[in-house]
Amino acid sequence: MTPERWALVKSILADALDQPLSERHAFVDAITPGDDELRREVLSLLASAEADESLPGARAAVLHAADSALGAAALDATSMADTVQRALGVQYRIVRELGHGGMGMVYLAQELALDRFVAVKVLRPDRADLHGARERFRREARIAARLSHPGIVPLHTFGEVDGLWYFVMSYVRGMSLAERLRIDGRIAEAEGARIIAELAAALAHAHAEGVVHRDIKPANVLLDSASGRAVLADFGIAKLVDGEGFTSTGLIVGTPSFMAPEQATGFAPVDERSDIYALGAVARAMMGDGMSPRLRAVIEQALRDVPGERWPSAEALHAALMRLEGMSADALPPRARELPTFGAYALLWGALWLVVAAMKGRHFYDRLLLVLVAAIVPCGALLHVWNASDRTVPPGELLQVAFWPPEWWSMWWPASLRRPGDLWRRLPRPAWAARVALSLFLVTLPALILLREWFDAVSTAREFLQVELTVLLGAAAVIGGALVWALRRGLHVHDASRLLFGATLPSRTWTTPALARLLRPLGASEEPEPESAMQHLHAIVRRVPGADVARRAEGQAERIATLDSEIAQLTQLATDAEVDRLQARLDGMQGPATTTAHDELHGLLQRELEVVQEMRSRREVLMAERRVAMGELRSLWLSVRGVDARVAPGGIPERVDEGIA
Repeated sequence: MTPERWALVKSILADALDQPLSERHAFVDAITPGDDELRREVLSLLASAEADESLPGARAAVLHAADSALGAAALDATSMADTVQRALGVQYRIVRELGHGGMGMVYLAQELALDRFVAVKVLRPDRADLHGARERFRREARIAARLSHPGIVPLHTFGEVDGLWYFVMSYVRGMSLAERLRIDGRIAEAEGARIIAELAAALAHAHAEGVVHRDIKPANVLLDSASGRAVLADFGIAKLVDGEGFTSTGLIVGTPSFMAPEQATGFAPVDERSDIYALGAVARAMMGDGMSPRLRAVIEQALRDVPGERWPSAEALHAALMRLEGMSADALPPRARELPTFGAYALLWGALWLVVAAMKGRHFYDRLLLVLVAAIVPCGALLHVWNASDRTVPPGELLQVAFWPPEWWSMWWPASLRRPGDLWRRLPRPAWAARVALSLFLVTLPALILLREWFDAVSTAREFLQVELTVLLGAAAVIGGALVWALRRGLHVHDASRLLFGATLPSRTWTTPALARLLRPLGASEEPEPESAMQHLHAIVRRVPGADVARRAEGQAERIATLDSEIAQLTQLATDAEVDRLQARLDGMQGPATTTAHDELHGLLQRELEVVQEMRSRREVLMAERRVAMGELRSLWLSVRGVDARVAPGGIPERVDEGIA
């Protein structure tokens, strides 16, 4: 096929894609009279466009045909990386490829001026001349630049160097949701609900800025391994509400498996509710049918065929998900952000003033005024709960949120009122006993002092002192014994104090091997945290102790612990502050050299800076290796997840080992 012939095919195909679905074949017939070969070529590409899993149409087919017709040999990965490095070498150093598609490629790069890792998306030079490629690329950058939200990948800059179009985004460490699903098969309900809630919050921001994504799918959701947050990416086919679109009526854009019905037809308007449907489809892909009735009801409303029957906005969907068990304080709606701990504070306020009112010698009117003072804060808490509730978040559930303990809380608290994910019930028994003893001591001793007059009336001073000493020495004995227990298990004093007295909300501190190995195993029905090797190991050993799969899991967990140790060391050595220090010294030595020593020192500093940068790159490679190892460990967990831990172990290990051999 000649270039002129290919240009004609491409032009007819583009015009055909602009026609309504029902009229496309008739249009091709009318525009290609007497040229059966031309008609067959266009219809073949058109069929590929309509069946392609990643529309808009004919992208893969058109590009393949373009290569064949024009003889444009596709750039291989090495030559492409070299091309990008030559174009951007002044500002960026390419580390490795992160991914690629038909039109572009994404690279992990180090931005030299700021010494940070970024993702650089480039439009392939051999694709830039295809229909609308540059305009789509520019448009994606313009839309991304409008959005600023923790759940959306931010854009840093956009430009063109020697014909190479690129834009620079923040680098999200981790994997895509699609990769996670390929490894794990499904995601536990609590984590899945959190991911959907975070994406709903990101969509609410995009919709508020007039942007409809139109291609929400697992491949476009990134899971940040550092924060655990789900981040929405790839606004390549997004559209601006009330803005100039890039497609015409009848053209389908998006991914069929996650499209809303109105988006799949290409005729009905596509708006924010289409994104809500796609988000519901992502939830279904993550969790399947194994959802609780409450969560299933929320997702099913997002998946209604009629747009008007879905959640009216992403914010409403976010509010509905927020109330589900397992949601964090970050998922609370703005009006309810101040509720956590408000209830406990109000209860304490009321109790203290009622005690003051009950003291002897108070006049009746003074007591009445003190009771009114005691009621002010509890009534304010109830009013706040009432104002923050709506049809998706009932007051009863918000009242429970109001009685969450503070995030720094480390002592006893009613189990039903603890924050989601709290590690209290997984603490080893000595740590639990130490915290309970400290809690009793801090409550009992002040109470004894306040009730001294009552004790004096029913006992002697010696008996009262004995009670005080019993409370004091008893608490000291329990706490001291727990400290000795922790130190004998190889913990440093800092880790031991964290285990015995630290806040029990999940944090990176609890994932360190020293502490993670002492936490009690998860319950039989619980899922280990996605990035916790120790939790996965405990869960596997709990189900199949002594099996080969358990030994393999131990090997993977040890490997991950080794990687974590080296990653932590590199993180500590190759800090931003160290890079800034070296760069500042080098900047201060600019200008003509005056002595040989000046040259030598400049060279040493330059080499030290290069070593630090190499260490940062090495850390990225190790983190990638950790993700692979963690994926293998999760696969082992999936292979034994269905084994009943209560069944006697005889015969189980062998059957499990045979199943994963």
